[in-house]
Amino acid sequence: MRHKFFRMCAVLAGISLALATATPCRADLILKYHEDSGADTTVTLASGTPGTFPGLVGAASFSTADFTVVLQTGQAYQLSPNTQLLGATTNILNTGSATHSLTLTLYATGYTAPSVPPPAVLASSLGGSVAIGSSANLLSFQSWANTGTTGTLTGSTTGPQSASITALGGYNTGTGSTLITSLGTPFELVEQMTFTLGAGSNLNYSSSTTLTTVPEPMSMAFVVSGLPFLALYLRRRRARARA
Repeated sequence: MRHKFFRMCAVLAGISLALATATPCRADLILKYHEDSGADTTVTLASGTPGTFPGLVGAASFSTADFTVVLQTGQAYQLSPNTQLLGATTNILNTGSATHSLTLTLYATGYTAPSVPPPAVLASSLGGSVAIGSSANLLSFQSWANTGTTGTLTGSTTGPQSASITALGGYNTGTGSTLITSLGTPFELVEQMTFTLGAGSNLNYSSSTTLTTVPEPMSMAFVVSGLPFLALYLRRRRARARA
């Protein structure tokens, strides 16, 4: 009886572990940027298998006609049950004499986990501080998860959202949460930020996008509903043994 009990417990534990554990993922970490309506420039920050923290980490410094940018850290990793994309820019400076826009697209490709379904929740946030403000300053931020490797908007999206970046001080915005019920593999996580800055304006930002698995209701119900039957089975076995 004890052997059967332990075997049944092991089966239930295995089901629970399978629901809670995601397999390692692979990603390439890429940055695309363009000023105003110009063409994108693409920079591969890191390639390989990120695995667990810290995963893939890369940095870049670049200039456009009117901007100087220092991307301190881009990061892509998986820490079960999450897949994450992070970015931190130490400085965006409009060096020109007029207002211009800079669009940054940070994305990680080739993810194979978490597997969807069961459903997953996509959520993002962005915050930072303004060192030199301008009444012309604007910010638009959005993120998405989709099947592919191009960093384009073709799937489940959060946003766009905006935040006030006109005055000296901190700012933050979140895109809310999006429930994703189906997502093919390999897939990518993407963040896109458009900063419109007046002449001489200067700021920084940090961003995060997380895809988190949600336990499948029917599977969890199966595990939970099986426990009373297991207890009933054991009580009957004990009763027969005493008879």
